[in-house]
Amino acid sequence: MISASLSMLPAAIINGLMYGAIYALVALGLTLIYGVLHIINFAHGAMLMLALYAAFFLFHLFNIDPYFSILIVTPCAGIFGYMIYRYGIGPLAKGKDQNILLITLGLSIIIENGALFFFSGDQQTVNLSYGFEAFDLGFMYLSYP
Repeated sequence: MISASLSMLPAAIINGLMYGAIYALVALGLTLIYGVLHIINFAHGAMLMLALYAAFFLFHLFNIDPYFSILIVTPCAGIFGYMIYRYGIGPLAKGKDQNILLITLGLSIIIENGALFFFSGDQQTVNLSYGFEAFDLGFMYLSYP
C-alpha cells in the first residue's frame, strides 16, 4: 500500500504544480491590470469563465481541440476586454477608482448571471480522446493533458 502511494507522489506533485501555475496566471492577470491601468477588476474571473465557455463551444460545435482553441480564444478575449474598457469602463469611470470598482462589480454580476441563464448551473466537461491516456516514465505515470 505504501509503495503504491509513493509511486503516485511525483505525479501528484506535478499535477499540483500545474494547477498552481494556472492560479498564478490568473493572479498575474489581475496584478498586471491593476499595476498598469489601476483598475480593480472584479469581472476578471467572469471574463475568464466566458473564455473557457468559448473554448468549450469551439470544441462541441466545431470539434476544435481545447489546447488549439487557445490560439482563437485569447485574441478574441483580448479584443473583448479592450472593447469593455474603451466603451464601458473608460467613459463611465471619469477617472475615479470607486466608479471603476462599481462598474467591474456590476459587469461581473451581469456576466455571471447571464452565463447562469444561458448555460445553466450544470457542470460542463470536455471529453478528449487522449484525456485518460498516460505515458510511463518508469517511476510514475504522467497523463498527456
